[in-house]
Amino acid sequence: MALSRFGDITAIGALIVGLLAGMIGSWAVTWKTKWGIDETLDAFAVHGVGGIAGTICVVLIGSSAAPAGITGVLFGGEPSIIWRELVAVAATCLYSFGMTALIAWALKKTIGIRVDEQTEQIGLDEALHAETAYAD
Repeated sequence: MALSRFGDITAIGALIVGLLAGMIGSWAVTWKTKWGIDETLDAFAVHGVGGIAGTICVVLIGSSAAPAGITGVLFGGEPSIIWRELVAVAATCLYSFGMTALIAWALKKTIGIRVDEQTEQIGLDEALHAETAYAD
């Protein structure tokens, strides 16, 4: 059972989780850039890594004072909940990867997912819309 839903932590806990997940997501963007990983929109670094970090934080600092009444591990809650949450995170990642791969495969087989090399060199904004994305 994944616990990262509204009502598992207090307002102060939500602030802490948001700060920690934001910092970890920001670190992931820096790490991705440093290692030259091509992920244009930083979607996984921000939403994926930040979301995973936030999910784990909620399990750790869940509060019985919050509406759901679930106690986090750091406040005496059941330690086995960490493993259940990690399984939920892994299942979500596998599902997301699998569906993305399936969609990419279907697009590649039908309309294609690449442009020709000349268009790529010019840039899609210039080649397709005759405008630039950034000022020179």
